[in-house]
Amino acid sequence: MLADLDERHGLKTLVDKSLICISTNGDIQMHKLLQQVGTQEIKRQEPWKRHILIDPYEICDVLQSNTGTGTVMGISFDITEISKVSISKKTFRRMCNLRFLRVYKRRIDKNVEVHIPEEMEFPHGLRLLHWKAYPSKCLPPTFHPEYLVELDMEHSQLEKLWEGTQPLANLTKMNLSGSWDLKEVPDLSNATNLELLDLSGCMSLVEIPSSISNLHKLQELWMMFCINLEVIPEGLNLMSIETVNMVGCLRLRTFTPSFMSFNLRHIFLTRCEKLQSLPDIVSTELITLNANGCQSLQRVPNCFHSTKVALNFTKCFNLSQEARKSIIQRSFLEGRKYVGTRPTNGWARLPGWACLPGNEVEFNHRAKGNSLTILPESSDKPL
Repeated sequence: MLADLDERHGLKTLVDKSLICISTNGDIQMHKLLQQVGTQEIKRQEPWKRHILIDPYEICDVLQSNTGTGTVMGISFDITEISKVSISKKTFRRMCNLRFLRVYKRRIDKNVEVHIPEEMEFPHGLRLLHWKAYPSKCLPPTFHPEYLVELDMEHSQLEKLWEGTQPLANLTKMNLSGSWDLKEVPDLSNATNLELLDLSGCMSLVEIPSSISNLHKLQELWMMFCINLEVIPEGLNLMSIETVNMVGCLRLRTFTPSFMSFNLRHIFLTRCEKLQSLPDIVSTELITLNANGCQSLQRVPNCFHSTKVALNFTKCFNLSQEARKSIIQRSFLEGRKYVGTRPTNGWARLPGWACLPGNEVEFNHRAKGNSLTILPESSDKPL
């Protein structure tokens, strides 16, 4: 209890002195001066006594010679200036208290040879694993993700992560974006606290597992440019989902109705060229529905429950007349309710809008001069 109070008091003191700030999403951002002081303090310690390893050459020596100890709690390894790293299979065995491991490159175009033995064992207590461009096709069979909070394997060479069902109750973020060779998403039925799943650019992925139906706390699903994705499993019950981004899923044909939630705010379906229909959307919080370039789209919901949503159906040339009528009525007949109203709670409720494909505009009124005023029915305020 006293330790928690001391920690909170210390954090508040640093905030008051503007040495750190807390972003809107809860991330702690450190002032450069504080970073420099911390780095200098770490470097004054003997390498085998350090809790955090940040010097790339010292880290290379530790990983290759297996000289790490139980003192090490974190490794932040920038491999940009390193040409080759060979990791010992026992390198993490002695680092029993390692809680975070971050391996990254400041320059994407920099080629670095990283050799990982199949028998390598990650520490069981690892909380955060960020490894950009992970060089193996699979995580070691002894990998234990039980305590993982964040897993970030962006631009990896992974084809799959692991076999079977793993305990993932602590996992809140999983980022596998840019992993071109990924063919299989693991069973996520136990990842009941997952909030973000990013599979963007996983171009070998054909389907996502039905186990994501258990992700009741999932808020963001990113699958941009999963160009071979064809199926989204039915029966999904993502009650907390707010953002779905499937831009460039060229083979996606259906967008399952049970995929929707009352909290859904943003749907991005740009260039889903095979998509033929959209389900009814129950959310009253919807702000964005972008289906630009969905050339096969024919059917849309008969009713949109949100009057502030922006609808983009440009280049959707196969939309039925019924679908076009539904969009127009919702956008303009419902949206006009808010024209000329005063702001409430400090912000103005603006009507939604819609873009539809076409090459003609029809007017039922004529006027002389360079302007045209259209009076909505039962209103004395011009648009």
